Amino acid sequence: MSKLEAGRELDARVAEKVMGQGSGYPLPNDFHYIAEIPYYSTDIAAAWEVVEKLKDDGYTVQLWSYSGSCCYGCAIARPTDGFQTPPLAPPTMPLAICRAALAVVSTSP
Repeated sequence: MSKLEAGRELDARVAEKVMGQGSGYPLPNDFHYIAEIPYYSTDIAAAWEVVEKLKDDGYTVQLWSYSGSCCYGCAIARPTDGFQTPPLAPPTMPLAICRAALAVVSTSP
């Protein structure tokens, strides 16, 4: 499971591994490529694109918030299995979505 914090490195990994954009994730000095990647880990609208892509690919996505603790969770089930992604509790929903998405695609056959 990804422990990356929200930011451009995580956005680049989601772009490549989940969204199928680019080939190889960019070097830190590849600003042109980085500038074109949506802010998946910090913008809920961009993170929702990740949810929609996973759903289109046959995954089931569950999202929730923990009452009173300012933490969020996301679990994703592969099309042929039960939920494989353990609950995560980062401080934002976009970060929860990105971490769970990377975790499930990295363990998919």
